[in-house]
Amino acid sequence: MHDATHLTAPAKVNLGLEILRRRPDGYHELETIFYRIGLADSIELHDRQQGSTMECSDPALSTGEDNLCLRAVAAMRHATGIERGIHVVLHKRIPTGAGLGGGSSDAAAVLRGLNARWAVGLSDRHLKEIASSLGSDVPAFIGGPLSFGAGRGEILQDLPPRFPYWLVCVTPPLSVSTAWAYGHLRLLSKTEHQPLRDRFLGALPDLSALSKVLTNDFEGSVLEAQPAIAEVKRELQAAGCSLTLMSGSGSSVFGLTADRETAEATARRFGPTHVVSITPPLA
Repeated sequence: MHDATHLTAPAKVNLGLEILRRRPDGYHELETIFYRIGLADSIELHDRQQGSTMECSDPALSTGEDNLCLRAVAAMRHATGIERGIHVVLHKRIPTGAGLGGGSSDAAAVLRGLNARWAVGLSDRHLKEIASSLGSDVPAFIGGPLSFGAGRGEILQDLPPRFPYWLVCVTPPLSVSTAWAYGHLRLLSKTEHQPLRDRFLGALPDLSALSKVLTNDFEGSVLEAQPAIAEVKRELQAAGCSLTLMSGSGSSVFGLTADRETAEATARRFGPTHVVSITPPLA
């Protein structure tokens, strides 16, 4: 009997999210910057005699075969031919329906954990291919902490691991349906489009320049429909965060600041009904 494998599954925010066009396959072509933050779920992998089972600290989440963690186990079995039994224990801290990619991160952590536990030695490139079959955001959690995403978000390029700002992420007690957000998206015509990656890297050393580069195309319709999310954004701005944006299709909002004191004072403005995390600079 092996000891358990203990894994950390960090949340992400989208440092900018631009929807370029609707594709013939029904998906949307987008560009985004994925950035992993300090808020994280934790996962344990235990061996069992056969099959895969799961338990979760959040009773609202399914622990059946439709859960992304168990789908990740099935995908690794298919990729490697290994049929060992696995029991997954998931301790949820990342809110669901919050634009933080919690389920995708959990799945990616299971892929990485089984790769190590079963000693199969799959490369990050191979793991990203498996991850892509599970969902558009899952590959973003394999590889570096800062990456550029294109296509549906699954075409990834690791960026230099440098982000010199404190990030405060706040999730109000509500969720936003991604399907609703796409259904109410106001697509803007983007002519002479310069890749977000290039604009982001060019502006990165200057927070005021960065605030002109980073936008989230979901904000218009989501903030209008959800005043509580708009209120979080206003609070972050009032606290002194130079740049505030919704992550993904919401409901989480983050603020950026160059100094720790502002970040800590900002976090204290929100009560216990909000999930708040502070992520220090990545250098």
